[in-house]
Amino acid sequence: MRRFVGVALLPLALAACNGDDGDSGPPRPSEAKCQGDTVMDVYSTDDGGVVHVDHPAYKGPLGNPPKYTVEPPTGGDHLSPSVGPGIYQGQNVPPDGVLVHSLEHGYVILWFRDATVLDVVREAAEEHPRDTIVVERPSLSVPVAATAWGHRLLCDPADAPALADFVETRRNKAPEKIPH
Repeated sequence: MRRFVGVALLPLALAACNGDDGDSGPPRPSEAKCQGDTVMDVYSTDDGGVVHVDHPAYKGPLGNPPKYTVEPPTGGDHLSPSVGPGIYQGQNVPPDGVLVHSLEHGYVILWFRDATVLDVVREAAEEHPRDTIVVERPSLSVPVAATAWGHRLLCDPADAPALADFVETRRNKAPEKIPH
């Protein structure tokens, strides 16, 4: 009987912990809505092909420069150069094909639509600065997003804990093991 009472009271305890006091004010960070998926563009090594679109032997479908169908991109064939951690804004933003190559090396990219959410993104990146790349992307459909090889998280509104958790669980998990 005790077990049944404990199970029956669990939903009430969880509701109390959420702090739902009827206030319908702005969403709290813990209430932010983030959606994850595992969509990715073509990766030619699946067929034993060349993945660098700027290589003369490349025969994949993405072209040079690559045109990705996933926004922001989460992986696929890419350019030969890559970039390391840092914050890239304005004219300093590398091409998508370069950023995707960095994803293949195990970096996580935190994307932000405009400067109003940059502090949230910086907060999410600060625990693993050697593993994160922060990129401005005005065309984002949501205020912030995170991508790792084959994984994407879209958040509206911005949610630093969700982004930080994504970095923690997805960093250094990609086809090429490059020390950072």
